[in-house]
Amino acid sequence: MKKRVVVCGLGTVGAPTASYVKRRGFEVYGYDIKPVKLPGIKVYTDYDDVPPVETVVVTVWTGWRNNRPDLDAISDVCKKAAAKDRETLICIESTVPPGTCTKLAGTHHFRHLVHVPHRYWPSNPSRYGVKQKRVIGGVTPESLVMGLGFYKALRIPLHVCPSVEVAELCKIAENADRYVQIAYAQELRRICEEIGVEIKAVREACNTKWNVNLLDPRDGIKGDCLPLSVQLLRSLSPKSLPFLEGALVSNEEYISQFSGR
Repeated sequence: MKKRVVVCGLGTVGAPTASYVKRRGFEVYGYDIKPVKLPGIKVYTDYDDVPPVETVVVTVWTGWRNNRPDLDAISDVCKKAAAKDRETLICIESTVPPGTCTKLAGTHHFRHLVHVPHRYWPSNPSRYGVKQKRVIGGVTPESLVMGLGFYKALRIPLHVCPSVEVAELCKIAENADRYVQIAYAQELRRICEEIGVEIKAVREACNTKWNVNLLDPRDGIKGDCLPLSVQLLRSLSPKSLPFLEGALVSNEEYISQFSGR
């Protein structure tokens, strides 16, 4: 009998995740609050209708509202999953701040919960899609063993983190790192424009050095993923974090200057 999986949240990440898991031989169901059509996959808009499963993969949206993380969608899915079966393996792939997974496991009395943050890049899914190296952390050693078994069956390579908090922080830290690198490249472009030097030529020259990789400044950092991670990282400390705060301000000014050019 095929092992059964439900993927919750069928957006940019969830839909290709569900399709990939199905191709690996699992019986896959989908859950979303909106009707979604996926070839060969039964999708439910009422979680009560989802058949019994061994694994729940959570890929729902994480937001930022009223200067705090908006984890309502994740909490809602976990609450519904717990009402059906607390023995299932819960795989949180959504971006969350450190402490979230442990809190969810405690609140809903899950025995097995892992965090395996996605690194999906929709602009190049063939190279940076569902199957790429990721990190994993478990709320318990038993959770980690179960999670490793599931993702091994998916043939997704994993770096094992010493704690679930490391895995949680890893995702927002790597996104924030990308954000500030882009923000720097954007500021360099603004300087080049001011003094009449071609940014493309400067990048090519700088990138001849072995430890330099200046990124290509384009039309500003938009979307949700990278800005959210910077906000989440900032929220972890009560102190002022001028470097991250400056990157956010710099990006806003850059967009206002170069958007549409």
